[in-house]
Amino acid sequence: MATSYNGWTVRDRGQLIWFTAAGGSFAAANRDVAVIGEYLITRFDREVEKVHGPVLDDWSYAVRNVRGSTTSISCHASATAWDLNALRHVRGKRGTFTAKQVRALRRILADITDDRGDRVIRWGGDFSTVVDDMHFEVVAGERSVRQAADKIRRLTQEDDVTPEDRKAIAEQSAKLVLAGIRDMLLTDRMVPNQKVNDDDAPARDMTIVGALSNVELNQDQQIQNDGARHKLVTAGINDIKAALAKATGNPPGAKQ
Repeated sequence: MATSYNGWTVRDRGQLIWFTAAGGSFAAANRDVAVIGEYLITRFDREVEKVHGPVLDDWSYAVRNVRGSTTSISCHASATAWDLNALRHVRGKRGTFTAKQVRALRRILADITDDRGDRVIRWGGDFSTVVDDMHFEVVAGERSVRQAADKIRRLTQEDDVTPEDRKAIAEQSAKLVLAGIRDMLLTDRMVPNQKVNDDDAPARDMTIVGALSNVELNQDQQIQNDGARHKLVTAGINDIKAALAKATGNPPGAKQ
């Protein structure tokens, strides 16, 4: 079977897996390649430059040889390569991306690795012969591609809940809690008024609002009682101080 120069089998159109990224439709050799391609193109669109979908300069599958070769089959033939914004990044022309864009590109490629940390995508801007800034291709076998795709799957699953989603969940939870409190306060359900001591007189059951009011009254009473006790203790201490001063002949506050 014919293979492209990266070792992947040339595909028939009926064998392709199609995926959508950055508003466009692209081909892939299998589902793992599709996961990687979608991740690459989506991040390219967000972090490097917009992929202009309406312009027909974004390509994937094409059964052909490498440009200018009569023997080497292109990676596009095995659906393991994608060209992005080809009119901006013409094959053979260097420096079509800014330095900032190149740094962003390299960050993306560094995040697409197998379990050993080896990259599975190569950028045409790094070609040693004819540079091809538009071009991205798979440079690993199926096992490494599957490992890289599984990493992306785990990453994207973790990122399914966006900050906006979390905010919406928090707001909805708050509404449910407040609604529950409201329903509880408006209910006619009675709360048993249990005795504290066995010999206490029976007390009537209370509504939720009554129980909360009773708690508040008890707290106020406790504060008042604590304040009264504090005053009594303070007065007692002062009496003791005065008695000691009188017995020793040293008035309160006198220097020794």
